[in-house]
Amino acid sequence: MKPKRIAAIILLLMMFVLPLYVVLGAPQFWQDLPVPTWKTLQNHTYMEQLNNYVSGQFAQNRTLTGMQSTLKYYTGVREENGIFIGDNKLIKNLEEPEEEKLEANISAVNQLAASRSGDVFLVLIPTSVVINQEEIPQYATNVNQRDIIDRVYNQVGENARTIDAYSALFEKREEYLYYRTDDRLTISGAYEVYSAMIDKMGHYKRTIDAFDVEHARSDYYGPLYPMTYFKNVEPDRLSFYHYTKYDREFQVKVYGSGEVVESDSPYLTRWLYTDNPDMVYLGAGQIMTEIHVEESPYEEKLLLLGDDNAYKLGEFLQLHFQDITIVNTARIAELPQEIDLEEYDKIVMAFDVDTFTHTYQPFDMGGLE
Repeated sequence: MKPKRIAAIILLLMMFVLPLYVVLGAPQFWQDLPVPTWKTLQNHTYMEQLNNYVSGQFAQNRTLTGMQSTLKYYTGVREENGIFIGDNKLIKNLEEPEEEKLEANISAVNQLAASRSGDVFLVLIPTSVVINQEEIPQYATNVNQRDIIDRVYNQVGENARTIDAYSALFEKREEYLYYRTDDRLTISGAYEVYSAMIDKMGHYKRTIDAFDVEHARSDYYGPLYPMTYFKNVEPDRLSFYHYTKYDREFQVKVYGSGEVVESDSPYLTRWLYTDNPDMVYLGAGQIMTEIHVEESPYEEKLLLLGDDNAYKLGEFLQLHFQDITIVNTARIAELPQEIDLEEYDKIVMAFDVDTFTHTYQPFDMGGLE
């Protein structure tokens, strides 16, 4: 049988037979099916109720959505709802930069960096779609993130010291640097970015053999998964890098909406099995996190500004500073206290390219001055 005919048969199954089997064959479908009444038949509303109900069942049925994605994958269609389907990962596409936001964010970085006398660093983190570009379909339009990063760095280079995370991640692209079902860095990816940063910041890198790696959870499905329910992708793993060379005593405060969570560990396991387990990494996504290291061999204070990826960088940077404050720029208007930039010896701004080109998060840093 010719390949085109096989593909046509598969598509026919996907479009007609499987939907009927999955939806109409489910007991819940029949239990909740709208029942006609004399009134709804008379005023012609029953057919509208029935149509809305059936349409909703198709939209909500995870099994059906997953089958559709899987069948499309094997017929050569590797994209669903703006998500590319790789061999064992889901990759969020990146749209062209929004020029107004990009220019505003560049201006904000320059303004903040020029307003203080200490060291200021900027690291732009490429997203998975460019590091894993061999996984996306050949027909896909891939935004040139290398050019975007170079453009930003050329415009802020006189005020902020820039860090090349792109090369560090691309060199290790075969490793588990990004989640398979989430568009954020894994803790392993954060370690590679940290490795590219730390020498430039004036400290010696902690090599990987200085850590015991604990795999704390291996069944995480991130926000990209419900957009496809692609059956062939494995769940994600969350790991902890425990520093073993010297003992460290941590005092961690995470400021959320109306509460402060305190911990003596840099990994907040209370959030490990929540809908956003990334919060185990110093409260990623919360408003602000303060870290104090007792009897640290260092005296410097670091201010880390950025998106969720910045918190994972903090897991490694805290080994080189006595105090670190991490500010989630998406929630900068909710800060529980004022931030005095001059209190800090170093400031790091860390954003992925998507955040920097499609939000005003860096621009909102202007509220700190």
